[in-house]
Amino acid sequence: MAMIKSHQRCPGPRPFVAGILISIIGSACVTTEKTTKSPEADSSAIEVHAEPPRNIPDAPEDSRGSVAVSQGSSQPAPGGEALAKFEGYYILEKGETTAFKHPLPNYIPFFQVTMLEDKVLDRYLRYRGWDFNKDGFIDMLEELGPSGKTQSRKFDFNFDGKIDRQK
Repeated sequence: MAMIKSHQRCPGPRPFVAGILISIIGSACVTTEKTTKSPEADSSAIEVHAEPPRNIPDAPEDSRGSVAVSQGSSQPAPGGEALAKFEGYYILEKGETTAFKHPLPNYIPFFQVTMLEDKVLDRYLRYRGWDFNKDGFIDMLEELGPSGKTQSRKFDFNFDGKIDRQK
């Protein structure tokens, strides 16, 4: 009776080769299915509109200004007509940076302003940014709800611009 030792190879295809082939064929079918579908209009599309930068003292170039985020229609528009019709939208507006003396971090508020056409419906503090090393970039960001309670916190401990911890 011949015994196969643990270091000897068994003849025949390995089971994982079949698994790899099945996954490649399956992903090819999924990719083909995704590309053959025609794009349909999505009424829940989000559109972002940037406003011209505002001069905020001691802020880096890429953090100036505000961004308007709104829900619109992604229907194709005939020439000369508006691309989207808005029922309402909100703007994230950067507030005045408060610089504290060392060892306290700088404080940067961001407000959510809800608009309907040109009328302001609501304005509240949405995010609180903290700049610990005073380089002009946010090192901790607190997300607040409409009631003012903290909903989440994001941290950048090593100051590389990437989120290191989220709570």
